[in-house]
Amino acid sequence: MPAELALKAQKFTVPCIEETNANPEILRKVLDSTLENDDVSKKFLYCFGLKGNFTDEEGHFNISRMSGLLGDHPLVKSFEEALAECNKITKETPVETAFAMNSCLNNNAPVVFAL
Repeated sequence: MPAELALKAQKFTVPCIEETNANPEILRKVLDSTLENDDVSKKFLYCFGLKGNFTDEEGHFNISRMSGLLGDHPLVKSFEEALAECNKITKETPVETAFAMNSCLNNNAPVVFAL
């Protein structure tokens, strides 16, 4: 993840950590695909996605925002296809949907984000 984007992410990471009582290392776990399947992690992920405009209120990906993170990377189209496929998922709550979407993307995305 570019340093500029990481700094921007801090603006909504910190409030989400505070709102959910998450461990400050949670963003690294999100990006490393090692996020635990627990209420705190799920609520943080939903908060992070919503405040960062990565997801909508229902927990589904904002495809243009997410693909914009890749700039002109050659795998943008494949990434957008993975996002669209994951966006077909809907769970009982937006928090559960966001968590399932994240898991889907971790399993299907042609790129990996890292700090």
